[in-house]
Amino acid sequence: MFDIGSYLYLKPFRLRDMSFDAAAFNVFSVQGLEPRMQAIRQRIWTEFDVFSEHIARHVQKELDMQAPLHIHVAKHARRTSNAPDSTWVAVGGDKRGYKKYPHFQIGINDEYVFIVLACIDNPLYEVEIAREFTNRAAELEKLSDDFIIIPDHTRKEYEKCSDIDCEQFFNRVAHVKRAEFMMGRLLSQSVAREMNDEQTSAWMIQTVDELLPWYRTAMRFYGEEK
Repeated sequence: MFDIGSYLYLKPFRLRDMSFDAAAFNVFSVQGLEPRMQAIRQRIWTEFDVFSEHIARHVQKELDMQAPLHIHVAKHARRTSNAPDSTWVAVGGDKRGYKKYPHFQIGINDEYVFIVLACIDNPLYEVEIAREFTNRAAELEKLSDDFIIIPDHTRKEYEKCSDIDCEQFFNRVAHVKRAEFMMGRLLSQSVAREMNDEQTSAWMIQTVDELLPWYRTAMRFYGEEK
């Protein structure tokens, strides 16, 4: 289990002078689509750029890949009126996009920062992935106590993995067309604001390391396609 307290007092060597501070969370109080998007670009995208690149290169090293994973920052381009309640950067997929692949996702809303393994919007092989996870539910239930599942990427609600029946949950993903999942960790706003960039990065890397076996399992269904 990740010990937040141990990271709050680390002597940091800085990635860069940045963090998910009050100003980052406050972008979600900005009214209007374009004003909020401008605030997101100015206050959050730099953090996304640095943390996502760190994750992409870490996964490249751990999985002995020839190149780092692709990075896709959510631009919310299809929105015409309503401002986004959350924003994210995806790490994975191909050069054209990420939604048809399992991918890592770093995101923020007005309540928390999260890093997850995401299978959303009916990716290819979602049924096969969900069936495999169903068959290995006992292993999923051994994830660290603070791991959570977000069953709908458009909403903030989540459940702790330890509080749900993983076999039942992933069996539903396999059989319900619109079902999806994001699995990983989150930091509440109050905790995230106390952590500097090095501490946040360490927390993300530790989370990704625990998710890597599941990412590798999911990606096996894609074979040589990617």
